[in-house]
Amino acid sequence: NSSIVPNYNYNLANKPTKAQENTNTGYDYTLPGANSAVVQSIKNNLNINNDTYTFLGTRKVFNNNTAYFYQLANGQNVVLVPKKGTTVVKSYVNVGSMNEPDHLRGISHFIEHNLFNGSDLIKSGEFFKLVSKMGAETNASTNFSLTDYFISSHLLDTEDLEEKIKLHADMLQHPKFENSQIEKERGPVTSEIAMVLDDPELISVNKCLKNLFGIKSTSDDLVAGTIKNINNVTRDDVVNYYNTWYTPDNMTTVITGEIDPAETIKMLSKYFNSAKSKNTSNRKYEELKPTETPIRTDLYSPKANSALITIGFAGQSNNAPIQEKLAGSALENILNSDNLSRLNKALYPYNATVYLSKERISNKKNSPTAILLNINCQDDKVEDVLKETFKQIHEISYKQPSEQELQFFKNEAKLMYDQINENSFLLNSVIGNCMIDKDFESMLNSGVWIDYVTGDDVSNYAKKYLDLNKASICVVHPQKEAPKVAFGAKIKKETINEREVTQGRLYNNIEYSIIDTDKFTNNLLMEYKNQDLIDYKPGVNLILNKMLESGTQLTSKEDFGAKLRNDNIQLNMEYSNGLKVFLEAPKTNLDEALDLMKEKLLAPDFSQENFDKSKAFIKAMIIGSKKSANNKLRQELFANTIYGYTNEDILNNIDSITVDDIKKLYLESIRSSQAHASMVSSPENVQCVLNQLSSLPNVKPFNTDLHKIYSPIKENKIVTDIQEKNQAEIMQAFKFPKSENLKDQVVFSLMNMILGGYAGSRLFQDLREKEKLAYSVRSKLEYVSGSGICTLAIGTTTDNPDESSEKLENVAKSLDGFTRHIEQMKNTLCTQEELDAAKKLYTNYVLDGVESDFDKVMTIASSKYSPYGISQTNKMLEIIDSITPLDIQKAANYIFNSNSVISILGSEKTLNEVQK
Repeated sequence: NSSIVPNYNYNLANKPTKAQENTNTGYDYTLPGANSAVVQSIKNNLNINNDTYTFLGTRKVFNNNTAYFYQLANGQNVVLVPKKGTTVVKSYVNVGSMNEPDHLRGISHFIEHNLFNGSDLIKSGEFFKLVSKMGAETNASTNFSLTDYFISSHLLDTEDLEEKIKLHADMLQHPKFENSQIEKERGPVTSEIAMVLDDPELISVNKCLKNLFGIKSTSDDLVAGTIKNINNVTRDDVVNYYNTWYTPDNMTTVITGEIDPAETIKMLSKYFNSAKSKNTSNRKYEELKPTETPIRTDLYSPKANSALITIGFAGQSNNAPIQEKLAGSALENILNSDNLSRLNKALYPYNATVYLSKERISNKKNSPTAILLNINCQDDKVEDVLKETFKQIHEISYKQPSEQELQFFKNEAKLMYDQINENSFLLNSVIGNCMIDKDFESMLNSGVWIDYVTGDDVSNYAKKYLDLNKASICVVHPQKEAPKVAFGAKIKKETINEREVTQGRLYNNIEYSIIDTDKFTNNLLMEYKNQDLIDYKPGVNLILNKMLESGTQLTSKEDFGAKLRNDNIQLNMEYSNGLKVFLEAPKTNLDEALDLMKEKLLAPDFSQENFDKSKAFIKAMIIGSKKSANNKLRQELFANTIYGYTNEDILNNIDSITVDDIKKLYLESIRSSQAHASMVSSPENVQCVLNQLSSLPNVKPFNTDLHKIYSPIKENKIVTDIQEKNQAEIMQAFKFPKSENLKDQVVFSLMNMILGGYAGSRLFQDLREKEKLAYSVRSKLEYVSGSGICTLAIGTTTDNPDESSEKLENVAKSLDGFTRHIEQMKNTLCTQEELDAAKKLYTNYVLDGVESDFDKVMTIASSKYSPYGISQTNKMLEIIDSITPLDIQKAANYIFNSNSVISILGSEKTLNEVQK
């Protein structure tokens, strides 16, 4: 057995030794470093049946949680990670759109949809219902080279885990692919394709990738395929493709959460019982031929409001060594991690936003990944932005990053490992992707090697992969928009242990709530709430938020950012009807972090220069933002208030805003406010935090009865806006006075879930699954000041030129569907089965809201405005069980017995049909 970390000739005197690397039991032939005697001992202790599965060993993953590695008798790999929190059952299938013949492009995604439509044990239409009974969430995704499926929830009943595994295994191994269900699924999938093709950014990315790797495809979208392909695919096509790729050797299942590995592997081996893989020699792999010369394509789209630039490079191979992968991660961090990273800082004067990512394009181990830069900017700035981007890439290739930049990356990576280990879903996803690539080093040893990344590694990586002479560039330019027209046995769960929360009030009236932690990272949320609503001009709040990203009166933006980076401090301040300051810092640097927070709060940079830059950025952002039916909807719901400002209002007013308007809003937001600090802090730092909070200015005594705005909708109204899209966006909103009764709030949430809040809801099952009107349909419940808003929303295809017939009538069908289900909610009782599913879903949402320390400080902060205080979320869990179908019906009548506003965003042809 070889060392888990091979020798890459780092030439580092203090490189970890083999003994340091192999501190736990290892694996067999697939996972090097096994200690056979230890493995056999553990097998004996666990009473392992070697006929159904093989135990491969345990290891610490990402420096923390212990993972148990197995292989089922049929060749399927399994990783089990016991940890507190959500339990996630997820399987990863090593197949995606780059394994498809072009005439079947999109079949991987189509099969992903169809696996939810019935299997040996699950009747068609039953999967979502069965999952919802556990209060669980389920979904799947398809990419270029990977398809994954999951069921996720807290375990609320003792049988939940086995039920999850049984459902999950049956859908993956034994789908029926009934002809009726295949026909049914064509509608939602083609609707999703139309939705994808409405996004200029995806158009840009797809064209860039085609040119980068020489991919010859008739599909505008390489993952979703074409509507024609989906309408022509046969059941034989589906079955043959499934049998070729959905084999045990090509699949890994990962479970993270509250599990016993010994019992869980028995369940998995019981239900994942498909035969070993047969001959898979007919598998197809897209041949990737990275360009040897630069390629640029310019496209023009009426769907774009600003320029979308995608720059692509052929990156490291899937099986690249850990040294190279870490160098790539460091490069990504140095170029595009925060406002002071190189690309963000360089492109700020152009009001451009940039996002750097890596994509796994092929599932062949030697195939290159894609490194993608996506940039959004004003159309007249495209050439300047490209020139500056190329300059930054050239500099990092030939000049090593500074030690400060490297140290910032290393500390950020270590903080990231904390976050991965804390979140069940994130941990599961990272492990799953590593297992699919057989990238055991990243799982086991990236924490060991992170400190040995050098500036030379980073520059060499940039020089090797960010070669501007081999780049693919696509620019999507906006076209002028059409003229506007207008027409009228339960497991008891607990959110927060109230006994662990310390609360109090300081002499300056700032109230605080503290939870002790022994973690490396401490979190603090400082929230100022205005007791009276502050009025301001449209756009003032947006400019203020942008200005708050800068430095202070005492320290420049660059120096302030450097201080944060050097001490690995995250400090964010924003105004959202009151100031919020979020601080995350290592416990060793908390004193420095609090000093910086105080400086930021008391001496923000309100210079004319910062104001001018921030205003220009916001103006460009609004001009380039995507249209949404929600814009005009808010204008109608909150007319003549700050909540009703539209993008048009902001653009009309922004030139008149002065720096004095910004100062006035900021000062008033502190002077007329009350304040509360929520903290997850190490005990030795609590007094330091309280001392710093005590030195802040006085605020008003705490009052939970803050300003409330409610005015009824006077008449039913339809508002419209034009955008030449294949999909019409339709929203219908109802407004009602917010109830402060906690039971009412729980009932409203459960009613919304039954109506349209999840995949098993009535709107989803009818308008999407049965009527095939859309890929996306939902309802949403929210509260704005004293108003409750329930919104029904759908995106439906109307006049797609890729389809043989127009579907203009889909708008009327969608609105009729809304009305039909609202009336049903008002006039008939929901079933107990529907209610039980909604209860478990809502329970999971409540529990998910306290999984991380950040979630906890947010939960504590919101509880300050409830009469139940810190016990609010635990009380909600108690109330959920008491709700009856009659409560749901009463809630529907309370919310929907009023006028509504309908907002429609669609093509001119679609809106003309609406007018008729």
